[in-house]
Amino acid sequence: MRAAFIIFGVLVLAPNPVPAQDLHGAHSHWQIRASEHFELQSLYPDRDSAVLPIAERLLQDDSRAVGWNVSFRVRLQVYATLDQYRDLTGEPGWVAASTLGRTIRLQPIAVLKRKSILESTLRHEIFHVLIDSRARPDTPLWLHEGLVLFLSSPESSSVPHDSMTAAQIDAALRSARNRAESERAYAAARGRVARLVAHYGKEAVLSWLTQGVPADEAGGSASYDQPRR
Repeated sequence: MRAAFIIFGVLVLAPNPVPAQDLHGAHSHWQIRASEHFELQSLYPDRDSAVLPIAERLLQDDSRAVGWNVSFRVRLQVYATLDQYRDLTGEPGWVAASTLGRTIRLQPIAVLKRKSILESTLRHEIFHVLIDSRARPDTPLWLHEGLVLFLSSPESSSVPHDSMTAAQIDAALRSARNRAESERAYAAARGRVARLVAHYGKEAVLSWLTQGVPADEAGGSASYDQPRR
Protein backbone atom coordinates (compact mmCIF):
# COMPACT_ATOMS: atom_id res chain seq x y z
CA MET A 1 0.00 0.00 0.00
CA ARG A 2 1.38 3.42 -0.96
CA ALA A 3 0.45 6.39 1.20
CA ALA A 4 -0.63 9.80 -0.11
CA PHE A 5 2.14 12.35 0.13
CA ILE A 6 3.04 16.00 -0.09
CA ILE A 7 5.92 17.15 -2.27
CA PHE A 8 7.92 19.29 0.13
CA GLY A 9 9.60 22.48 -1.03
CA VAL A 10 13.35 22.36 -1.48
CA LEU A 11 15.37 24.63 0.78
CA VAL A 12 18.71 25.89 -0.55
CA LEU A 13 21.47 25.73 2.08
CA ALA A 14 24.46 26.14 -0.20
CA PRO A 15 26.25 29.20 1.31
CA ASN A 16 28.26 26.88 3.62
CA PRO A 17 29.37 24.02 1.35
CA VAL A 18 30.65 20.78 2.84
CA PRO A 19 34.14 19.89 1.55
CA ALA A 20 34.64 16.56 -0.22
CA GLN A 21 37.59 15.02 -2.02
CA ASP A 22 37.23 14.54 -5.77
CA LEU A 23 38.95 11.74 -7.67
CA HIS A 24 42.12 13.74 -8.28
CA GLY A 25 42.67 14.77 -4.67
CA ALA A 26 41.64 18.39 -5.18
CA HIS A 27 38.84 19.80 -3.07
CA SER A 28 35.36 19.94 -4.49
CA HIS A 29 32.33 21.01 -2.49
CA TRP A 30 29.10 19.29 -1.71
CA GLN A 31 26.18 21.63 -2.11
CA ILE A 32 23.18 21.12 0.10
CA ARG A 33 19.43 21.05 -0.43
CA ALA A 34 16.91 19.93 2.15
CA SER A 35 13.34 18.73 2.53
CA GLU A 36 11.44 17.94 5.73
CA HIS A 37 13.26 14.71 6.57
CA PHE A 38 16.25 14.67 4.21
CA GLU A 39 19.39 16.65 3.51
CA LEU A 40 20.84 16.18 0.03
CA GLN A 41 24.59 16.53 -0.52
CA SER A 42 25.56 16.66 -4.18
CA LEU A 43 27.95 18.36 -6.59
CA TYR A 44 24.92 18.91 -8.86
CA PRO A 45 22.09 19.73 -6.47
CA ASP A 46 19.78 21.35 -9.01
CA ARG A 47 19.77 18.10 -10.95
CA ASP A 48 19.80 15.65 -8.04
CA SER A 49 17.27 17.43 -5.80
CA ALA A 50 14.50 15.64 -7.73
CA VAL A 51 15.27 12.68 -5.47
CA LEU A 52 14.03 14.51 -2.35
CA PRO A 53 10.25 14.17 -2.92
CA ILE A 54 10.78 10.54 -3.88
CA ALA A 55 12.66 9.93 -0.64
CA GLU A 56 9.95 11.69 1.39
CA ARG A 57 7.27 9.47 -0.13
CA LEU A 58 9.24 6.29 0.44
CA LEU A 59 9.99 7.28 4.04
CA GLN A 60 6.26 7.62 4.66
CA ASP A 61 5.69 4.16 3.18
CA ASP A 62 8.57 2.56 5.09
CA SER A 63 7.60 4.24 8.37
CA ARG A 64 4.08 2.90 8.03
CA ALA A 65 5.47 -0.59 7.44
CA VAL A 66 7.53 -0.62 10.66
CA GLY A 67 5.30 1.58 12.82
CA TRP A 68 7.72 4.41 13.63
CA ASN A 69 9.49 7.35 12.01
CA VAL A 70 12.91 8.96 12.39
CA SER A 71 13.39 11.94 14.69
CA PHE A 72 16.31 13.35 12.67
CA ARG A 73 17.07 14.47 9.13
CA VAL A 74 18.58 11.73 6.98
CA ARG A 75 21.53 12.68 4.78
CA LEU A 76 21.54 11.61 1.12
CA GLN A 77 25.00 11.74 -0.44
CA VAL A 78 24.75 11.42 -4.22
CA TYR A 79 28.06 10.79 -5.98
CA ALA A 80 28.68 12.37 -9.37
CA THR A 81 30.28 9.33 -11.03
CA LEU A 82 30.62 5.60 -10.44
CA ASP A 83 34.37 6.00 -10.01
CA GLN A 84 33.83 8.64 -7.34
CA TYR A 85 31.31 6.43 -5.56
CA ARG A 86 33.63 3.43 -5.57
CA ASP A 87 36.74 5.38 -4.58
CA LEU A 88 35.21 7.47 -1.79
CA THR A 89 32.90 4.86 -0.23
CA GLY A 90 35.05 1.77 -0.78
CA GLU A 91 32.01 -0.09 -2.11
CA PRO A 92 32.18 -2.29 -5.23
CA GLY A 93 30.30 -1.07 -8.29
CA TRP A 94 27.62 -3.76 -7.94
CA VAL A 95 26.50 -2.23 -4.62
CA ALA A 96 24.06 0.52 -5.65
CA ALA A 97 24.05 2.25 -2.26
CA SER A 98 25.05 1.84 1.36
CA THR A 99 24.00 3.37 4.65
CA LEU A 100 26.42 4.50 7.33
CA GLY A 101 24.69 5.81 10.45
CA ARG A 102 22.25 8.48 9.30
CA THR A 103 23.85 8.84 5.85
CA ILE A 104 22.68 7.06 2.70
CA ARG A 105 25.40 7.01 0.03
CA LEU A 106 24.11 6.60 -3.53
CA GLN A 107 25.53 5.92 -6.95
CA PRO A 108 24.66 8.67 -9.48
CA ILE A 109 20.91 9.16 -9.77
CA ALA A 110 21.07 8.80 -13.56
CA VAL A 111 22.72 5.38 -13.20
CA LEU A 112 20.07 4.14 -10.77
CA LYS A 113 17.28 5.46 -13.01
CA ARG A 114 18.79 3.83 -16.08
CA LYS A 115 18.78 0.49 -14.25
CA SER A 116 15.22 1.15 -12.97
CA ILE A 117 16.35 0.65 -9.37
CA LEU A 118 16.23 4.17 -7.92
CA GLU A 119 13.07 3.69 -5.85
CA SER A 120 13.84 0.12 -4.78
CA THR A 121 17.35 1.16 -3.72
CA LEU A 122 16.11 4.15 -1.74
CA ARG A 123 13.36 2.09 -0.10
CA HIS A 124 15.91 -0.51 1.00
CA GLU A 125 18.33 2.06 2.43
CA ILE A 126 15.57 3.99 4.22
CA PHE A 127 14.55 0.75 5.90
CA HIS A 128 18.16 0.46 7.09
CA VAL A 129 17.94 3.91 8.69
CA LEU A 130 14.63 3.08 10.36
CA ILE A 131 15.82 -0.28 11.66
CA ASP A 132 19.09 1.26 12.88
CA SER A 133 17.19 3.93 14.78
CA ARG A 134 15.56 1.26 16.99
CA ALA A 135 18.08 -1.58 17.04
CA ARG A 136 20.05 -2.49 20.16
CA PRO A 137 23.84 -2.48 19.82
CA ASP A 138 23.85 -6.27 20.05
CA THR A 139 21.27 -6.80 17.30
CA PRO A 140 22.56 -9.66 15.12
CA LEU A 141 23.39 -8.97 11.49
CA TRP A 142 21.01 -11.62 10.20
CA LEU A 143 18.06 -9.94 11.93
CA HIS A 144 18.95 -6.44 10.74
CA GLU A 145 19.67 -7.38 7.14
CA GLY A 146 16.92 -9.97 6.99
CA LEU A 147 14.30 -7.50 8.20
CA VAL A 148 15.40 -4.87 5.67
CA LEU A 149 15.21 -7.38 2.81
CA PHE A 150 11.90 -8.83 4.00
CA LEU A 151 10.29 -5.42 4.49
CA SER A 152 11.57 -4.23 1.11
CA SER A 153 9.75 -7.08 -0.67
CA PRO A 154 7.22 -8.66 1.71
CA GLU A 155 5.12 -9.89 -1.22
CA SER A 156 7.87 -12.26 -2.33
CA SER A 157 6.75 -15.82 -1.61
CA SER A 158 10.14 -17.38 -2.29
CA VAL A 159 11.79 -18.43 0.97
CA PRO A 160 14.70 -20.66 -0.05
CA HIS A 161 15.96 -23.06 2.58
CA ASP A 162 19.60 -22.62 3.51
CA SER A 163 21.57 -24.72 5.94
CA MET A 164 23.60 -21.73 7.20
CA THR A 165 23.31 -21.13 10.94
CA ALA A 166 22.67 -17.67 12.34
CA ALA A 167 26.34 -17.37 13.31
CA GLN A 168 27.44 -18.43 9.81
CA ILE A 169 25.12 -15.87 8.23
CA ASP A 170 26.54 -13.15 10.48
CA ALA A 171 30.11 -14.11 9.62
CA ALA A 172 29.41 -14.08 5.88
CA LEU A 173 27.57 -10.75 6.05
CA ARG A 174 30.49 -9.27 7.93
CA SER A 175 33.29 -10.52 5.67
CA ALA A 176 32.12 -12.35 2.56
CA ARG A 177 35.02 -13.24 0.26
CA ASN A 178 33.11 -12.58 -2.96
CA ARG A 179 29.77 -11.52 -4.40
CA ALA A 180 28.36 -15.06 -4.50
CA GLU A 181 29.03 -15.59 -0.77
CA SER A 182 27.55 -12.20 0.03
CA GLU A 183 24.39 -12.85 -1.98
CA ARG A 184 23.95 -16.27 -0.37
CA ALA A 185 24.25 -14.75 3.11
CA TYR A 186 21.73 -11.99 2.36
CA ALA A 187 19.28 -14.54 0.92
CA ALA A 188 19.73 -16.74 3.99
CA ALA A 189 19.10 -13.77 6.30
CA ARG A 190 15.91 -12.86 4.46
CA GLY A 191 14.72 -16.46 4.47
CA ARG A 192 15.36 -16.80 8.20
CA VAL A 193 13.41 -13.63 8.97
CA ALA A 194 10.56 -14.58 6.61
CA ARG A 195 10.13 -17.90 8.42
CA LEU A 196 10.21 -16.18 11.82
CA VAL A 197 7.63 -13.62 10.69
CA ALA A 198 5.40 -16.43 9.45
CA HIS A 199 5.67 -18.11 12.86
CA TYR A 200 5.64 -15.16 15.31
CA GLY A 201 4.20 -12.28 13.25
CA LYS A 202 5.91 -9.15 11.93
CA GLU A 203 5.29 -6.99 15.00
CA ALA A 204 6.84 -9.59 17.32
CA VAL A 205 9.97 -9.93 15.21
CA LEU A 206 10.30 -6.13 14.94
CA SER A 207 10.07 -5.93 18.74
CA TRP A 208 13.27 -8.00 18.98
CA LEU A 209 15.17 -4.91 17.81
CA THR A 210 14.57 -3.32 21.22
CA GLN A 211 13.88 -6.36 23.42
CA GLY A 212 16.51 -8.71 22.04
CA VAL A 213 16.18 -11.99 20.15
CA PRO A 214 14.73 -14.85 22.22
CA ALA A 215 17.45 -17.27 23.27
CA ASP A 216 15.96 -20.17 21.36
CA GLU A 217 16.04 -18.15 18.10
CA ALA A 218 19.33 -16.30 18.54
CA GLY A 219 21.63 -19.03 17.31
CA GLY A 220 24.71 -16.86 17.80
CA SER A 221 25.05 -13.24 16.75
CA ALA A 222 27.52 -10.48 16.05
CA SER A 223 26.75 -6.79 16.19
CA TYR A 224 28.42 -4.47 13.69
CA ASP A 225 29.15 -0.88 12.74
CA GLN A 226 29.97 -1.37 9.07
CA PRO A 227 27.94 0.18 6.23
CA ARG A 228 24.55 -1.41 5.58
CA ARG A 229 23.89 -2.38 1.96
